[in-house]
Amino acid sequence: MTQSKAILYYLGRKLGLMGKTPKEEAIVMMLCEQATDLRTAFSKLCYGPNGDSASEQKKFLDTTLTDNLKLFDAYFGKNKGKFAVGDQATVADFQLFDFIDCCCLLNGGRALLDKYSNVKKFLETIRELPELKEYIKESHAKSPANGASK
Repeated sequence: MTQSKAILYYLGRKLGLMGKTPKEEAIVMMLCEQATDLRTAFSKLCYGPNGDSASEQKKFLDTTLTDNLKLFDAYFGKNKGKFAVGDQATVADFQLFDFIDCCCLLNGGRALLDKYSNVKKFLETIRELPELKEYIKESHAKSPANGASK
């Protein structure tokens, strides 16, 4: 099997990480796709000709990341479950965590989270999962956000 999203959804279904109902599965996929849109924009910045420019990074934070954080914050504010879709973790939680966390690596990104308490709480929930806590602290935090661009 090829294509990362096909693999993600296949494994998600096989492991019970796609939600409990067809509606939840659709929401999981919607959140994954929105997270992917954010990650794609971040990659374009990183691999673009001016990706290392402080002004381009600030522009990304002020527009793309801010717009997405507003959307996610509103969503998490309406969702009363522990995770992105209810009280059970789904593949959406891991995509959202990874992609938002990567974008916040930019200078000023972590501070931006202070304006979006629902997103900040969500990230903390994933970061504190006993099964992932040590991995996030030791491995994930040390991994590069993108591969070499030059």
